Amino acid sequence: MAAAGVGEDYRIAFGGRTQLQYAPDTARVFIAAARAATNGARVFHLGGPAATLAEVASAIEAAAPGVSITVDEATRLPFPEEFDGSALDAALGGVSWTPLQEGVRATVERLRAARA
Repeated sequence: MAAAGVGEDYRIAFGGRTQLQYAPDTARVFIAAARAATNGARVFHLGGPAATLAEVASAIEAAAPGVSITVDEATRLPFPEEFDGSALDAALGGVSWTPLQEGVRATVERLRAARA
């Protein structure tokens, strides 16, 4: 996204699926969790929707027309593709997530503005 923000092509060095969190969503969930009335010290996975890196690349290209983002699908990272956030969702009474395309667009725009 940073490369796209300056109009550069980029190669994502791994493929597969992953969870990406949009920073404002993460902040909102953190604050809600800190304010939630619970007993004891609970630990949660953040969770959220998973996307393929190809979907992420497409969203970046849509947010930055003229930029090419490629994905090395032959390389996979050695960690889980998804973390179960259902316990956090239940504790907070539901968690909403910014759609991938919207979060990528806003991130690319913010990175462009930071360079201006």
